[in-house]
Amino acid sequence: MHPSFQRARQLVTAAQPDGDVVDVAKLAEEALARIKNAPKPKRRPSPTALTSRVDGDEPWPIRAFVVTWTELDGWWRHFDVDELARQLSDAEIEMFLHVVEATAQVAERLRAARDIDRADAKTPTQVGNLRAL
Repeated sequence: MHPSFQRARQLVTAAQPDGDVVDVAKLAEEALARIKNAPKPKRRPSPTALTSRVDGDEPWPIRAFVVTWTELDGWWRHFDVDELARQLSDAEIEMFLHVVEATAQVAERLRAARDIDRADAKTPTQVGNLRAL
């Protein structure tokens, strides 16, 4: 028997001088059985809508944009769509679709703004580049 377990048993016994002796091993086994037999959640809770997590609509730094999209590049290669369909809740799928649709709208606006800026630029050096430092 491990010395720590023996010491714990001694402390429990000493704390209950007039009562029944508590079998720590039995209590531990019962607690472990309760944990093992407890129902397990089938899915993790769905995240709340993104709009409830954002503090406000204030602009973020350009660096945050660059870092976000650099990290997301190629994410789709790491997931099996059929597995996602089986594992995600309807709310999680809807959140993903909402983000993708909003992203596509911003991408169209960004492309149009870039094209206007390039048309207005007098020389190629006037066109800026986004760079993460």
